[in-house]
Amino acid sequence: MNGQLSLFDSAEPLNVPRYREGDAIWGVVLDVVEEFKVSDTFSLGVDVFGERTEAGHTLWRHWLDRAGRRGHAVFGEYEMDGRWFDDADAAFEAAKRNRAAIDRLGLAIRTGVMQPSEPVSYLIERDGSFPVICQAARLGGCGVYEQRPCCYPFVRVFESTKDADRHYRKLAKELAAAGGRPTEFKAADAYRVSESLWAGYEYAERHGDWSVLREDAESPPAPMRTATDATAAPTKKKQKDHER
Repeated sequence: MNGQLSLFDSAEPLNVPRYREGDAIWGVVLDVVEEFKVSDTFSLGVDVFGERTEAGHTLWRHWLDRAGRRGHAVFGEYEMDGRWFDDADAAFEAAKRNRAAIDRLGLAIRTGVMQPSEPVSYLIERDGSFPVICQAARLGGCGVYEQRPCCYPFVRVFESTKDADRHYRKLAKELAAAGGRPTEFKAADAYRVSESLWAGYEYAERHGDWSVLREDAESPPAPMRTATDATAAPTKKKQKDHER
């Protein structure tokens, strides 16, 4: 298989599921590849046009378990194009193309350019559940890295340093009171939702505009204003003679 199906391929009656329990499936979210295993399969009872079909002539959907069994997903055989793959190489190639476009257009803040200051990070462990991390840091002049318990990571860009400081101080106190133990601060890449909000890839994919990644997109726009300036370490302004 080449890893992708077209609408017309999927419109043909399917007597048996295309994938079985244990089959590997890769999902591409922006420029991140996630690995899953098929855990179950069920019938929609309709064809690709929504018409009722005879038993055994239907489209199938598959329950997926993320590798490590931390998270789940579901997809249909007619939804694979550009998002789901049964070939790892094809998945990583799609993610590579997306990353090139994202970086060219300035749609992500990579951890390599973040310069966190005053970082705090806590690991919260509860019986019967996975440990969760919550953390915060100041990012340059007007940025704050924020990850509350059981939430996505965000980078918030404020109008002023004063607003960013106020938000960070309040957030740091809330996280310290959450009952976790101190651990190493570890940021994740943040993707553009708006000029003032950047987020982890899963949240950003759902709430941002990623039409530029479609193969049928019109001529690509010019690079956008990114949060890099706002989240980079502030530079010292050179004083003019009359300001000394």
